[in-house]
Order: sequence, then C-alpha cells, then structure tokens
Amino acid sequence: MPWTPGLEADRQRRPSMRKREPWRGVAVPLLALAVGAGVAATVALRWGGAEWPTAMTVALTAVAVGFAATKAGGGRPTQVVVALLCAAFLLVGSAALTDQALARRGEQVEAVVTSVQRSAGRGDARSCTLHQVDGRSIPHSLSPCDGYQVGDRLQVTVDPLGRQAPEKGGRDDLAPVGEAEVALSALALLVLVLVGCALRSARRARSLPFTIRPHSS
Repeated sequence: MPWTPGLEADRQRRPSMRKREPWRGVAVPLLALAVGAGVAATVALRWGGAEWPTAMTVALTAVAVGFAATKAGGGRPTQVVVALLCAAFLLVGSAALTDQALARRGEQVEAVVTSVQRSAGRGDARSCTLHQVDGRSIPHSLSPCDGYQVGDRLQVTVDPLGRQAPEKGGRDDLAPVGEAEVALSALALLVLVLVGCALRSARRARSLPFTIRPHSS
C-alpha cells in the first residue's frame, strides 16, 4: 500500500486516542451510576415502604457500574470493589431519602403491635404489623422489630401518604445527616478508584511501543 500524508497523520493520531480512551471510560460507569441513582431515588421516594423495588434497582445498577468499570481500565477486582461501593452508596442514600421524607411530612402516633413475623431474607430479624390505638391500620411493617410482642405499644412516625414504612421514635430522630455522610464517602471512594484505574491505564498506554514505518511507493 503506498504511503500518503493522510495515512501518516492518522497513524500519528492513534497513540493520543489510545491514551485518552481510559479517561473517556471513567464517564461510562459514572453515567450508569447517575442513571441508577436517579431511578433509585424515585423508587425510594415513591415506594420506599416496599423493599424489593429498591433492592432490585440497587443490584442492577451495581452490576452495570461494575461491568462499566472496565472502560476505565479496571480488572475483575476493580469491578467487585466498584460494584460494592456503588451498592453502598445507593442503599445508604436511599435510606437517607426515605428518612428525609418521613422527617419532612411524617406524623408521630402511638401504635400497637398486632402481629410479629420474621423478615424475609434477614435471618432472625423480625418485623411487626402495627395499628394505631384507635384501630386504623399503618401501611407497611416496622422492621427491625426485635424485642416487641403482640400487644406492645410504641411511638412511631408514619407517612400520611402511605409511601414509607414506619420508623420508631419521632421526626427529630430521623435526621439523615449520618447516612448522607456515609453515602457521599462511598461515592468519593468509587470515583477515586475509577480515576486511579484511568491513571494506571494512561501510564500503560504511554509505555507501549508504537513505531511508524512509512510504506515505500
């Protein structure tokens, strides 16, 4: 194939494109995380009382972000770490959102335990079905509910819209500051891991030999 200036210029661009690719790859898992976080926030605020929609959203997003970490040059260990950090960020962040929703519009009432059952998938943890003392039912179960028996009374904060599960105590006990700090810490670690992978991949790309040999006509 004869050598041409256009072909030569294209070959000279290839190393720089290869070096920039890991940095572009950082945006792919972060974009997947942003989409998953938006869905998880919507699910938590709308169906926070039901645990399975949040769990499914977190699991799918964590898997997607973990696989996308390969775009930043991460291997299998990096995928696992990124997926775990993503799950921690979404789970704790979703809990902070539900607590914030209850703290904003919740009502403190006296409730009575009407039944006690084991929480699905939580080992020996138990959940309680509650009714207000006037007989009105309280949507969703209280979990965990260890130490309570049928007939016990307790103070809980309930969601008048019925979207969130009840929580023990009053609205002042639901400040999500600590949860928000944990979620942001997990997010910061996740970003640092991805940036570290991109830096390592960029160094490897610069160290690769790349020889340009023009063809003679």
